[in-house]
Amino acid sequence: MSKNSIRQARFFKLWMDDPRAAIYALVEQIRLHKLFEPNLKNIKAGDIIFSESDKNRYIYLILDGEVELKKTAENEGLVHVTSIKPGSMFGVMSFFSGHEALTTAVAVSDSLVFRLSKTDVDKLLGSNLDIAAMSRQLLISNLMERYSQVVDLNMQLHKLNKDLDDERRQLDVTLNKLRNAHERLVHQERMATLGQLIAGIAHEINNPVAALESANQYLIELLPGLFNIDTQKSAKIYTKFFNEGLNSTNYEGASNREQLEELKSQFPLLKFSDIRRLIHLSENGITQAIEIYELMDVDLLVSALKYTEAGLHVRRIRITSGRISSLVRSLKRYSKQESTGDTRTELKNGMIDTIQILGNRLKSIQLNLNIPENLPDVHFDTGELNQVWTNLIINACDAINNKGIIEITAVEKGEKIVVSISDNGPGIPEENWDKIFLPHFTTRNSSGNFGLGLGLSITRELVLKNQGYIKVKRSELAGAEFIVELQKAK
Repeated sequence: MSKNSIRQARFFKLWMDDPRAAIYALVEQIRLHKLFEPNLKNIKAGDIIFSESDKNRYIYLILDGEVELKKTAENEGLVHVTSIKPGSMFGVMSFFSGHEALTTAVAVSDSLVFRLSKTDVDKLLGSNLDIAAMSRQLLISNLMERYSQVVDLNMQLHKLNKDLDDERRQLDVTLNKLRNAHERLVHQERMATLGQLIAGIAHEINNPVAALESANQYLIELLPGLFNIDTQKSAKIYTKFFNEGLNSTNYEGASNREQLEELKSQFPLLKFSDIRRLIHLSENGITQAIEIYELMDVDLLVSALKYTEAGLHVRRIRITSGRISSLVRSLKRYSKQESTGDTRTELKNGMIDTIQILGNRLKSIQLNLNIPENLPDVHFDTGELNQVWTNLIINACDAINNKGIIEITAVEKGEKIVVSISDNGPGIPEENWDKIFLPHFTTRNSSGNFGLGLGLSITRELVLKNQGYIKVKRSELAGAEFIVELQKAK
């Protein structure tokens, strides 16, 4: 082996064992052979050696201290890339390629670096001395070290990507489970709400059905005897009195006891059952009844009043059947609980439908509804908005124990429709205003009502989902006031 080869091998071993000592040895060789005066530069901690995007004119070999390479990250500023320790070099790629620097070099501590300009590098690599081979080895070793770091980083990145993919798949599985669990909870809460509604709806339907059955039975018994009309005059009177009952808006009650007493004195020959029928006559009808009575045709008047009773029952059939039809229509509209995709909703009709369906809960409550006509449509799924009103009104009913005052108002404010639902119950303590929308949180003791404690939580989710906002505060009625801000439909 030649002396040159031996010296190169020793230098390579020195580089592998102590890179810092190898650079010092290179500096001494440069001085020894008087190639050029080594450019050694002291750099203070925090000083920037070169910046990202600068044209780099030097290769830097670090003898003492530490240098950090940083890279600009979007929205984060400069972030750490790597640290350069004594015995390593930096700035090599931008120096040889002539491209802008990819990183910013900052001294972490007071440092001593050996700077090589293009002229210096040309002298080093162009000499016929052993020092040229030493320099090449130094560059090659540094590039190999950097390449090894890149390979390691790529392997780490591959592992991180694999771990991220595994975590993403696991998160997808967890998210699907949570979504399914949430949908089940929403469905259970909806079914619990419907349990309350069904009880009220059964009551609302049973009453008109019972009235229909009663009126129907009365007409079955009454009508056969009414077809024996002896004269055309009687037919006109019966038709007149039938229409009186059909169009009557009067009703029997405590408020017309005085009128009953007055009619008894006017028609002393009539039975009390016939006097009660007179209550339903208009002023013109009463006048005609007096005329018939004064002609002493009591039988004609009694028969005519039976026609009035028949008209009343037909009217009741018409009203109660209409009420059932209206209730069924409201149920059909309300039952659109799943998302319809239609985000343009008429607010007032939906509120009225909800109130009608909750009629049994509201029968002992003073409900003040103040929603203007021609209010703009809102940006909200129809079925989901019905669910919001149901939850808030039921919450108010529970707060006042189904007796008290509930006020519902809606106003237009700029690009929003603001709806307020307030009650005169005990209210919600201010420290619970944020907690009230958490799942299972309640300020009430168990009252026997159905529910999972999710009503207000689901209400807030639905409002936020449809780009709205909901909050609670103390109402002017001294109870709670829920304020829902809805976006106008475009």
